[in-house]
Amino acid sequence: METKATPYQAGFSSVVLNPSPYDPLWPDLLGGVVHIILLVSSSRYKDRWIVPGGGIEPSEPPAIAAEREVFEEAGVRGKLGRLIGEFENNDKKHRTSVFAFIVTELLEEWEEKKNLGRKREWFSLSEAKEKLQHQPLQVTYLELLEKKEDKVS
Repeated sequence: METKATPYQAGFSSVVLNPSPYDPLWPDLLGGVVHIILLVSSSRYKDRWIVPGGGIEPSEPPAIAAEREVFEEAGVRGKLGRLIGEFENNDKKHRTSVFAFIVTELLEEWEEKKNLGRKREWFSLSEAKEKLQHQPLQVTYLELLEKKEDKVS
C-alpha cells in the first residue's frame, strides 16, 4: 500500500532586531554583541508577548509573508535578513520559517495597534527569552539567533 506524504501548510515567524541607530547589533562593553528584540503583544492574551509572525497567503513566498506580517503586527518596515531556521510541527502539519529582520522605520500608528490594541516593545535578548517562556519554540528562535550572532543580514 502506497502512502502519500501530507503537504505542510506554510507558516512563519520573524525575529526583529533593534533599529537604533538603525544598526541591528550593539557592541557591549566586553566587545560582544547585544541583540535588541522587538516583541508584540498577543492578540488573544494582551499581557503576553510574542515574536511577530503569521500565515503565508497562497503562492506567497515565506520572505514576503515575513515582511508583510511584521508590518501588520508591529508597524515596522525594514530589511529582511538571513533565514534563522525552519521548524516543522508534525502534529499540525505546519512549517515555520524564521527570519532576522532589521528595522529601518517605526510607524507611530499601524492597523493592528488601532484595531486590536496591539503593542510593541524592545527587549534585550535575555529579557525577550523571559517574556516568551509561555512560547518555548519562540525561545528556541532567539537561541538560534544568539548562536549565529556574528551576522544577521
